[in-house]
Amino acid sequence: MGRMLGSSFPDTINNLLKALKSAESQGRGEILLSLQKVLSGLGGAAASCHRDIYKNARSLLTDRSMAVRCAVAKCLLELQNEAVFMWTTELENVATLCFKALEGSNYGVRVAVAKLLGTVMATALMPKQAAVMRQNVKRATLDEVLELMATGFLRGGSGFLKSGGEMLKGGASVSREVRVGVTQAYVVFVTTLGGQWLERNFATFLSHVLDLVSHPRATQTHVEAVYSRRCVSFMLRATLGGLLGEKAQIAAGKEICQAISKQMRAVGKEDGGEISRFRALQ
Repeated sequence: MGRMLGSSFPDTINNLLKALKSAESQGRGEILLSLQKVLSGLGGAAASCHRDIYKNARSLLTDRSMAVRCAVAKCLLELQNEAVFMWTTELENVATLCFKALEGSNYGVRVAVAKLLGTVMATALMPKQAAVMRQNVKRATLDEVLELMATGFLRGGSGFLKSGGEMLKGGASVSREVRVGVTQAYVVFVTTLGGQWLERNFATFLSHVLDLVSHPRATQTHVEAVYSRRCVSFMLRATLGGLLGEKAQIAAGKEICQAISKQMRAVGKEDGGEISRFRALQ
């Protein structure tokens, strides 16, 4: 009934936000779902309350209750449809919160947070035309977006390095929940942008995911290396298999074969005794 709120919506939202601060976990979840419905009904008309909702909801994305985390993710997903600041000035903060929300998460939280993260990143790269017309929006570049997502895959919720995009050396390994959640976010990101975008940018995307799987932070132990490879394999299967047509899949297959061939030549130079095995694989 969001469209029926009319001029009373600021009072309604303020009352909900006040109740949110003192509510128990079940109440917090229901209030956040109510805010999601209000945002869905009002759309851009609730712009005056967008920042208040964001400020009150973002801290609950790392709530101890998994149901509350899911509700926050759904609320923020609805909010980003109209709240331009979420995928411009607050983009890094939203990404960091999502990475932290994935720590210790269950399946439902990973699905909800991955959808939020992937959608926000896709919107930052290709904003809606209405938002672009309404404000002077600075679009993020593909490299910036991929770098932010790679930070979650390689470093988890421990934060960003804002200079040069280089990862800090050392530190604890990324939890599997975070890595799986970011993997799902990559799939949402590419799926939201669509098959034509993937076809045009496949070389960049492939290079990026291969860099992920070969990064020292993703291969600290044998188990981590295997886990990272499975994550990247899932990304490629879910995007290439579901979005591209036959001709585009063949072209993508050629790109992958060229990448494999390049790696084989590099391995062959380093270890001549193994080259016959890689030729057999080829």
